[in-house]
Amino acid sequence: MASLSQSVERADTDRGQTEKRRIRVDGSAAMNVFLVLDASQSIGSKGFRESSSALQQLVEKIASYGVDPHYGIITFGTEAHVVLSPTDPQAADGAHVGQLLEDLSFDSHGSKPGTNPHAALRAVYSLLVQQERMEEMKGMRPPPVTNSTRHVILIFTDGKWDPIDPI
Repeated sequence: MASLSQSVERADTDRGQTEKRRIRVDGSAAMNVFLVLDASQSIGSKGFRESSSALQQLVEKIASYGVDPHYGIITFGTEAHVVLSPTDPQAADGAHVGQLLEDLSFDSHGSKPGTNPHAALRAVYSLLVQQERMEEMKGMRPPPVTNSTRHVILIFTDGKWDPIDPI
């Protein structure tokens, strides 16, 4: 049984302290990892590329532990764009996910410069509902997505948001 056991550090910028956390994931357990990237004008092309690159490295690191979660990729500006659903047949293929992250285009959000994280989180929720329905259609009761699948949402943003859609 493969497992992921890695120390993760979190810096508290206000106090200058670093806390260590341990993440333990059973390699046989189902997991969805949603990678949500801010593609607004305030983050800019450089920030978007840096976020995408960091997520590529994370996907490679997770794959090196023999863990194959199902990934979802969502970019957001004024609107959210689903790039990959965790129900996609290649969603657990780290190489495919890494390639999608590398191929992401900052310009895909065009002239809609807003920042709407609420739309991105609604997209995550919609993907979970879609997965639940698919599992129910396969006769899985209760659907694993609702009671045994772990869900991780990583949001890469500069923290600036527009009140386009209230959170």
